[in-house]
Amino acid sequence: MTVAIEITAIVEAVTIPNPNARCLLIRTDSQAACRAFTTGDIPDAHYSTLTKHLDAHPSLRARIQWIPGHSGIRGNEVAHAMSRVSLPGPPLWWPDSLKRTELLAMARLDRRERLDEMRNNRRVYPDPSHSMTRREAALVRRAQTHPLMTTHIQHYIQGKDGSPACVAFGGYPDNAHVLCDCPGGRAAMGESLKHIPINLRPATLEEWLADSSPNIMKALLGHLKLLGLSDG
Repeated sequence: MTVAIEITAIVEAVTIPNPNARCLLIRTDSQAACRAFTTGDIPDAHYSTLTKHLDAHPSLRARIQWIPGHSGIRGNEVAHAMSRVSLPGPPLWWPDSLKRTELLAMARLDRRERLDEMRNNRRVYPDPSHSMTRREAALVRRAQTHPLMTTHIQHYIQGKDGSPACVAFGGYPDNAHVLCDCPGGRAAMGESLKHIPINLRPATLEEWLADSSPNIMKALLGHLKLLGLSDG
C-alpha cells in the first residue's frame, strides 16, 4: 500500500500542469518506488497517464532520485552517521564528564524502578470482606488499585472547582500521599488504627492494603471515610 501511494505521488508530481517546467527532479525515500519505475512495474493506469503527459510535452525531462529518509533533518543525519561508526561496543549516550560509577548508579536506579513497577502491576490484593456492603467493598478495591477520588482526579475528571494540588505540600496528590504521606493522612492513619493492637498494625500502606484481616479492612474503610474519599 505504501509503495502504491509513493508511485501515485511521483506520477502526480510529473503530470501536474506546469507550462514552464522543462526538467523535473523528484526525490523520494522509497527504494521500492524507484525500482518500480526502473523496471516499468507500475500500474497500467499510471503508465498510461504518464505516457500521455510525456507525449504531450516532448521537451519535458523528469528524473527520479532516491534519498535516505533522514536527509535534511540534522538530528536524523547525526544518528545515521553515528550508527555507521565502527565502535567496540554500544554507542555511549552519557557525556564524557559523567563518571562510570555515576552511570552505574543511574542504571541500577532505573532498573529498580522498572522492577518495582512490574511487581506492582502483578500484585494481587485480597478481596474485600464479605461483611461489607457493595459500596464499601468497591471503595476498598479502589484504594487497592489506585483510582480513588483524590482532589486531583476530582478536579480534572469531574471538573471540581479549586486547585487539584495538595494544600499541605502543593504537589500531585496520588493515593499514597493522600492516605499516609500527607500530614493529614498520617494523623488520620493513627486515628483509624488506634483500636488495632500495636503488634498487628500495618507498618506501611502496602501492608495495610494487602492485609485480608476483617478488622484491618474495616479500619481501612474507616480511614477512607475519615479522609472524605468515600464519595464519587
